[in-house]
Order: sequence, then structure tokens, then C-alpha cells
Amino acid sequence: MQAFLRLFGLSALAVVTACEAGGGPELFEYDATAIPRITAVEAARLDGEAHGLVLISPLGGVALKRDGELVVAQTGNYQILFVSSDGKVSGAFGREGSGPGEFRRIITLGLHGESVWIWDAPQGRATIIGPQHQYLATKLMPAFKLPNDMPTGPAAGALVGIPHDDELVGLNFAEGGISAFRGTWGGTVEHTLPQLTSREDGRWIRVNGGVFPGNPFETGPVFDFSEDGRLLAIARPFFEGENAGKVSVTLIETTGDTVYAGLYRIPSTAIPQDTIDNVLAEKSARLSPELAAAFKQGAFIPPFWQPVSNLLIANDGRVWLKLPPDGAVQPYAILDGAGKFERAVDFPGGTTVAAAADTIAWAIETNELAVPNLVRYFVHPRQ
Repeated sequence: MQAFLRLFGLSALAVVTACEAGGGPELFEYDATAIPRITAVEAARLDGEAHGLVLISPLGGVALKRDGELVVAQTGNYQILFVSSDGKVSGAFGREGSGPGEFRRIITLGLHGESVWIWDAPQGRATIIGPQHQYLATKLMPAFKLPNDMPTGPAAGALVGIPHDDELVGLNFAEGGISAFRGTWGGTVEHTLPQLTSREDGRWIRVNGGVFPGNPFETGPVFDFSEDGRLLAIARPFFEGENAGKVSVTLIETTGDTVYAGLYRIPSTAIPQDTIDNVLAEKSARLSPELAAAFKQGAFIPPFWQPVSNLLIANDGRVWLKLPPDGAVQPYAILDGAGKFERAVDFPGGTTVAAAADTIAWAIETNELAVPNLVRYFVHPRQ
């Protein structure tokens, strides 16, 4: 499940877990000349404008099935599209409504074996559809009691995985931030996962008793769950302190076990002053003069572009890190099962990989009309 979210204030799980395992976390240096670096080759394309593609959910609206079929959630027309490996629409499912197979608002989707689940937030339920695009079942999200006394349920949470028939992985949205957990459809919490966001880490600015976020570049941790909800990957950049310029990456099983945790030094570039000025002007344009002045004075300005702006758990368990653009190229670094740099893949600029498996990657690119196109790439390391 590709989660195009930047989350603020992840706990220092990566560093703590590695230290407890024996000393500090291993440090990996990214050197594009020391690992295979290949260029992604376009293999198929679905033209978004020609097929009426609408906004793809930023919480995880694309999944790649084992048979190579791509599943795409469209939040604007209450439908799921199926796309074959040659870039053609092979089917559709869903319509607006509250009956079986109908949706009020599709938020995300994922895989459960050969089936696909779709999360409809307003109705607090998951719809399960089979390999032939047929309706199978509807599952209601139960109410959970988490250790922090924050209840979760249809109105306060989101489904992000179904690892087994009787289990789910969910997010809990509360005033203090976002947390993750693994539990049963009967409402029992089995494992609590890291606190993903914290209100205090939004770098809030206080003015006259009120607060508003002071993070105009939206820096912070990024995360992704695997399509089945069994894995969670988290990347946190450090802009200050002894680890400044590094990124911690942790891959954990949603049962709570750590697969690996490490620190990564990835080259980045300073943010130009004119870019800083433009962002501050844009973000403060709708504020009162007093608040605009407080914002410009107190906003957190990172010393460099975020080294990892997004990540993805591919279907083979590898973690793909989206690195800063390199001219007209969008590079990704791929970590192997032990967390070591395996290879780098160059995509066209403006591309975000949404799903991948072995030598295939599906990416989203946006045209000049802000319509998303879906592009299938061949990324064989021995091409």
C-alpha cells in the first residue's frame, strides 16, 4: 500500500530498537557509483485524461496483484479500476451508495490473498471483492480500546491491512496524533505499533493563545504498509543534532518484531533562498499581518531538501526510497531484505512509484492538467 503521507513526529523507534539490539544502528552510506544503477524503461501507459482518471487516494490507492493486474482507487467517482499489464482497463467495480459494493468515499485499498479490500471511511467498512472482480463480503470496523485510552472505530480510524481472515491493521486518529495497531475483527487489540505522529512535532507557533503549524516544507517521517498489512516501513530524516543529514529507516512486522533498523546518509542539497521566500509567502498569504509576521519569524526552515520524501514496500518486501531529484531524473534507492543498498533506479522527473514487484514498477505521473497517468516500467537489474 503506497501511502503518500508525510507524518510529523515519529518516535525514535529506529534508533532505540537498534541500540537495544547491541550498540548503535548500522550506518549505510549511499553511493550511486557503488551499486547497480539502472534506468527504468517504460513498458505500458494508461492515459488518465483519455480514461477519465480522477484523484488517486493519497493514503494508498494503488495495489499490484500477484497476477500482474493493477488495482486503482478513484476517490472522485466511487469506483475501483483494474488495469492489465499492457496498460488497458480490464474492469471496474463500485458505484455511489450504501448497499453492498457501493461507496460513499473510497480512502484506500489493499490485498488479502487473491482478493482486494476497499476502505470506505464514511461508512466505516471494508468491501471485499474477489479475483474475478466480484463482490464477496462487507466487514465493519469494530470499536477498539487502545492502551492510551483513545477509542478507535469507524469515525476515528482507518483500515490499512488484512494480514489474516480474522485480523486487521488499523490507524487511530486522535488529538495527540496517529498511532497504528494490529487487532481482530472482534475488537481485540493484539499489538500496538509506533506512534506515527505527535501534535508537538508539528513545530507549532503560538500567538495570542492560539497555535498553528510552523512547518511550511512539511518535513518529517514518511511510512508505508505492505499490501497485506504485515509489514510497516518508516523513514525519519534528521535535520538537527548529531544525526543531522541522516535518515533512520526501520522495517517492522506488524506483530511487533523488527526486521531491520539502520541510519542512512543520503546526499541532499540546500534549499535556495528564493524557494524559501516563495514558500513562506504562499503559506502566509491568507494569514492576518500579525500571524503572517509570526509565521515567517518562527517557521522551521530545513537546511536542505528532505533526503527521503516518500517510500514504498514492494510486493517482494524490498523498501524503495524516493530520493531528491537529480536534474530531470527521479532516483529511487532500493534496500534489500537486510536493509542494505541493493540498487538504484532512475525514473523520469515528476514520477512517484506507487507499486512494485521484482522487476516491475507502476508509477504515477501528472500531466499539465493535473490529471494522473499510470505508467508501467521495466526495472530489471541486468538490463
